[in-house]
This record gives sequence, structure tokens and C-alpha cells, in this order.
Amino acid sequence: MPPLPPSLPSRESGELLDHLLDSLFEDFRSWFERGLVLLDHTPDALLPPLEQRQLRERLEEALRALSALSDEAMAAAQSAAAEFDSEFVEDETEAAR
Repeated sequence: MPPLPPSLPSRESGELLDHLLDSLFEDFRSWFERGLVLLDHTPDALLPPLEQRQLRERLEEALRALSALSDEAMAAAQSAAAEFDSEFVEDETEAAR
């Protein structure tokens, strides 16, 4: 018996994934920004200035990467939604014939 072709995810599952990703991105953004605020108030005796700069650079890079990833996820979701809609229209058109 041949394997079944993969089915397209439903619109609801795509919306759920988008919601979960948005929530995760916001959580990461919040914690990275919180790290920067805490770093602003970290005494040099606790974390030497060189290590503070290095940590700040890493947090800022993480925020930039997160922003890029969020943008890519949004673009992919919009592309998938457009593809889903066009396939739905094609199916409806064929059904009407």
C-alpha cells in the first residue's frame, strides 16, 4: 500500500502555531530586554565592565536575531495563508463545475 500524501495543515492549526510563536517571541523579547535593564543596574563588583559589555552585546544580538526570526515567521505565515486561500478557491471552483 503506497504512503498517503501529506495533508495540508488546517487554517486553525496555522493560526494556533502563529499565536504560539508570537507568544514565545514576546516572552524571549521580554526576558532579553529585562536582562539589559538588570545589566544597567549591575555593580562592577558583581560583574566586571568587560563582562558586562560582552553580555550586553550578546543580549542585543539575541534581540536582533529574534526580531529577524519573528519577521521571517510572519512572512512565512502570510505566504502560507495566501497559498491556503488560493488552493481553497481552486477547490471551490472545481467543485462548482
